[in-house]
Amino acid sequence: MKRYMFVLSIILFLLQAFPALAAQRTFVSTSGADTNSCTLASPCRTIQGALANTNAKGEVVILKSGAYGTFKIKKAVSIIAPSGVFAGIDATTGNAISVSVGTSDTVVLQGLTIKGNGGTNGIDFVEGGNLYVRDCSISGFAGNGIQASNGNLFVIDTTLKTNVAGLSAAGTSDITIENCIITNNGTGVSASSSATIRISNATVVYNTTGLSQADSSSLNSWGNNKVGGNTTDTNGIITSIPQM
Repeated sequence: MKRYMFVLSIILFLLQAFPALAAQRTFVSTSGADTNSCTLASPCRTIQGALANTNAKGEVVILKSGAYGTFKIKKAVSIIAPSGVFAGIDATTGNAISVSVGTSDTVVLQGLTIKGNGGTNGIDFVEGGNLYVRDCSISGFAGNGIQASNGNLFVIDTTLKTNVAGLSAAGTSDITIENCIITNNGTGVSASSSATIRISNATVVYNTTGLSQADSSSLNSWGNNKVGGNTTDTNGIITSIPQM
């Protein structure tokens, strides 16, 4: 009996001394706390808190509408706000979201409303393999809605508005933009350095400059975009790509 009680006391000590093991799927809620285990029954409060409890290649699911704070991603993961859930990411300084992962890692950001209330950039894709930005709204940043310097970036069904630049690609980044609205920015889409951008079925209106290409970059249009109503619609070389 004494031995049993001793072993039990050791187990209880270990459970209290060490945090819960990371999970494949974690959850956040406005009613949660970052001291929780981030399960469906006991969600975390912030996305950053949930990331610490999420396995690489796992998912963070947002349960309730509300604001969830800025965060940094350093592993392959998906951050998902289901349809009908408002997931606000407000930055009063610096970047709202920073992504710096390995070259074979994939990150997904889905359903987020990212606002710059004094923040510099909405999404800073520092390095990584693939970043998918889907069904997001990114607005009001003093720098770029999205900026990328390398890796493969896919921006799908997303609105970029009222930023100094909606999307800025530099370095060796490779960008695909599809079904997006890009409006009321200083520059809608900017390619520089050795970046490559491909745009399909996008609406680019009411920007100071719609599409801008510089240096040895490549800015390609599939020919089904709507670019008009900007102070200057295009700057630099915009290459048309025939649809197959």
